[in-house]
Amino acid sequence: MVDPIAILVVEDNEIVQSFDDALAEAGFMSAVAPCGEEALEVLGAGRSYRVILTEIKLSGRLDGWQVARHGCQARDHLHDQRPRARVAGERGDREHCASEAFRAV
Repeated sequence: MVDPIAILVVEDNEIVQSFDDALAEAGFMSAVAPCGEEALEVLGAGRSYRVILTEIKLSGRLDGWQVARHGCQARDHLHDQRPRARVAGERGDREHCASEAFRAV
């Protein structure tokens, strides 16, 4: 049996957090972090996340860019395949995504 793809959703909006249920129903393993600080705790807990889906403007000290960078760097350190970081933001964020090698949605 193949392990399900693990997805980390980093979102401070409770309505958007419910997307986690849809991912589970579709067969993905998912976790939700409501802020950047909790996302880093989740990423540091040892589970390998293949996708990081994050909002840019999060509550707390860290933003979505920092979470995505940390997730990608952590995977590089393990010499494993980097997660695909998807970020959602506002106008102008698409250019920032391109410069960071992330994909904007």
